[in-house]
Amino acid sequence: MSTQPHTEPAIPHDPQFQVLLGWFLIALALPLAIWMALRIHDKFDARSWPKTSAEVTRSELYKRGGRSTSWCIKMAYRYQVDGRQFESARSATSRMTDAGCDPSRAVIQARFENRQPGDRITIRHHPRKPERAIAYVDGLDFPDFFLPAVALGTFAVGVHSIRYGARLRVEQALLAADRRARMRRAAREQNVKEIP
Repeated sequence: MSTQPHTEPAIPHDPQFQVLLGWFLIALALPLAIWMALRIHDKFDARSWPKTSAEVTRSELYKRGGRSTSWCIKMAYRYQVDGRQFESARSATSRMTDAGCDPSRAVIQARFENRQPGDRITIRHHPRKPERAIAYVDGLDFPDFFLPAVALGTFAVGVHSIRYGARLRVEQALLAADRRARMRRAAREQNVKEIP
């Protein structure tokens, strides 16, 4: 008969930590997913916003670096909706956008000549919140595809971590029950040996 000591399988992770990590990841993923959904919705919704005329109050041509260099126009404009006057410096629905920018300086320079203080431009404003206005309708871009994928992946990892933590709890409970049974059995065997 083999006298090898009984070895218990090691459980490498703390179940409570796995569950807490899972909920933390879900708590990160949900706001990101909601923010991206609103951003994408605004981009589609802005195409139907009412148009109005605005007066450029200031404009500036600048070079933006990063993955690829592009030329952009930063401007502010004044407009009226239902007799109320508003001012905005917003170019597009998203602040992270290439709307109003172009890799070619010549293209932006030509556009910039028509964006001088006092020039009239056509803008769009939100139908119920006229203080929200845009000069350019921007389309979907890289972050609109990448960040939802990150949110979805983070959410999936969070769910997996919670399920893994629950499975570890069950395994630990089974190991504890097995350990108690072996200890009781060893105690009974010890009592039997001690009886003369």
